[in-house]
Parts: sequence; structure tokens; C-alpha cells
Amino acid sequence: ALLVNLICAHAVRFKVKARGARLIIGLAVLAVGALLTWMVVVSVFDHNGLGETLTPYWRVTMQMLRGGVASVVLFAGCTLVFYTRAGIVLLHSGIILMMISELTTGLYAEEGNIRLHEGQGKCFAEDIRAAELAIVDPSDPQVDHVVVVPDGWMRNGRFIHDERLPFDIMVRQYMKNSVLADPSPDGNLATAGAGLRTGVQKLNEVSGVDPEQNVDIPAAYMTFKHKGSSEPLGTYLVSIALRPQTIQINTPHGAKTYEVALRFKRRYLRSEGSENYFWLHLVDFRHDKYVGTNTPKNFSSDVRLVDADRNVDREVKIWMNNPLRYAGGVFYQASFDDTDDRVTILQAVRNQGWMVPYVSCMIVATGLLAHFGTHLTDFLRRRLRS
Repeated sequence: ALLVNLICAHAVRFKVKARGARLIIGLAVLAVGALLTWMVVVSVFDHNGLGETLTPYWRVTMQMLRGGVASVVLFAGCTLVFYTRAGIVLLHSGIILMMISELTTGLYAEEGNIRLHEGQGKCFAEDIRAAELAIVDPSDPQVDHVVVVPDGWMRNGRFIHDERLPFDIMVRQYMKNSVLADPSPDGNLATAGAGLRTGVQKLNEVSGVDPEQNVDIPAAYMTFKHKGSSEPLGTYLVSIALRPQTIQINTPHGAKTYEVALRFKRRYLRSEGSENYFWLHLVDFRHDKYVGTNTPKNFSSDVRLVDADRNVDREVKIWMNNPLRYAGGVFYQASFDDTDDRVTILQAVRNQGWMVPYVSCMIVATGLLAHFGTHLTDFLRRRLRS
């Protein structure tokens, strides 16, 4: 609503005052300023440039200086078009840009966790805000063939049929959040698998303001059926908290076994233009605490980065406020396992517009200085005349 209000205010109250050649020149300067602003934003992800080698402080400082140059060009264009109201127009434009940035970040930014044990490697991050049902065909010794069903499809009573699935699925009951418990004495929905030995209790969804910062643990009862028939293979309990379970089906070529698991949604690590994934291997994790307390003093991860498509194989150190930046993603040292001091938790973030708020702040600052500077100059001029 605030964004709409600002845009309407500009459309109604801020009129273009320039005419003729001055208007054309002003619009051209504004176009150059907008182009420079766009270049500042996208240059952050040019990993062959200066930004990869600079420390975080100097990298952000350099980008803000470039954003300052772009904002000065924008101010020059606003002055040509709007005259004395150039400062306030530029200030509001910076605020509008910041709001649009927050909107696009919320819609398109990706983030997930990478949990690694020393000696372990992964090529994916897990989004703990979403789940997926994975059906794995492990028959190929070289690679697993995986089909996933997104959690948006898993609704109570929904029948799922897709040519890529080896069997049909009927969702009997889906729970956004749950905890494992003893099987219900009133009747167990499961007829096969882990659900014969354990049950599940439905919980309320975790609130975003939960002080414990807990995570939803989805679970579901699902009936798997032979493809194109109503003959059931069994009703299984699947949960994030349970291990993968096996389902065997008969085919014209004999029995075939699949693994089924409900897991957090995976986002695979891939360089732009690459066909294969790159890997992060944990070499060593260090967790230092203040003497006599359990308060973390420092924790860091020595990680081996392997990207065969780009001939990259090197070790990097990730620690607090010093992330790894690679292939458009940022990998932060996020947390650790309280029960195992050899486990690290990294946070993987991909947000192509993360520099936009910094540039917006430079535009707002330039607009504020220009606006108040103009009024101060007018005030001092009138005072001298009097």
C-alpha cells in the first residue's frame, strides 16, 4: 500500500517542468543513471572481477561508492527534468527501489541449509520451509533416478497420477507439522513400512515469531497403488523424521525396488551454464567456546570446493561474517550441532538483487542531501538579502 501511495503521489504532485531540448537531455541523463545503477547491482556477481578477491568490507564499500556515482548522475537528470524538486523526487525514487527490492527478494530469493559431517560432501542445500516426497530408483549403480512430488500437491484426499511416477499415490492424511509417537490405539492407518511400529501426532504449525525458532516436521499417510489400477501396494507413514522406506513392485522384467522418503526440499548447487553440480566437502570444523561456558566464541569450517565443469578444486575457510561467494550464491557459517562437534551447518543463499538495498540507500542519501541542501541554500540567501 505504501508503494502504491508513493507512486500515486509522484504521478499527481510531481510534475515534469522541463520542456524541449532540456527535457530530452534530462531524460537521457536519467537513462544513463538508471543503466549505471543496474550495472552496479549485477556487477556484484561477476566472480571473475575485483569483487571476489576483496574483503567483505571493501567489497561493499566499493559497490556503495559506485552506487553513489550512479545516484549523482540520477540527481543531475532529476535536476534537468524537475528543477528544484529534484532532491525529493530522487529520495522517493530510492525508497520505491528499496520496496521493489524487498518484494522481489521475498518472491525469488532462495536459501537453504547444508548440514555436513567431517569428511562428508553434498551438492545440495535443504529448504527447511518446504518439503517434497522423493521416489528413488537405485537400480543404476552409477546414478540414482529421482522423481519428487512437491508439498503443494500433498493435500488430504488428493490422488496423484503422473507418467514419471512408478506408481500412483493417494494422500490419506497430510500434516504440516508433527512429532513421532506411539501408534494410535484407535486404529492405525498404516498397513506397511515404518508406520506399523510408530505413529505420529499432529502439531500446530510453527509461528515465525516462535522464540525457540523450531522447524515444522511434515508427515503424511499415503497409499501407493499399482499404476493405472486400484490395487494397493500398502499405506505408509512418511515423515521428515523417518528414514527412507522401500516399496517393491512387480514389472514384466521382474521385481523392482524403490525408496520413498519425505524430506526437506533440495536446491542443487550448480554454476550458471553448467550441466553438473558442484560439491562442498567438509574437511574440518572448529567450534571454540568461552572458557567455562557453552557460549560460542568462534566457529569455522574448512571446506573443499569442487566444480569439475569449471576446473575448480580448492579449500576455503568459512567463518562468522566471512562467507564463501561462488557461482551467484553465498555460503555462510550459520550454526552447528550441539550434540556432535564434528558437524557444521552452512546457510546457502542465492539473491541476485542483494546489493539493491545498498544502492537504494545511496540514492536516498543523495536525495536527502540535495533536498535539504537546496532549502538551506535558499534560507541562507534570503537571510543575507535581509
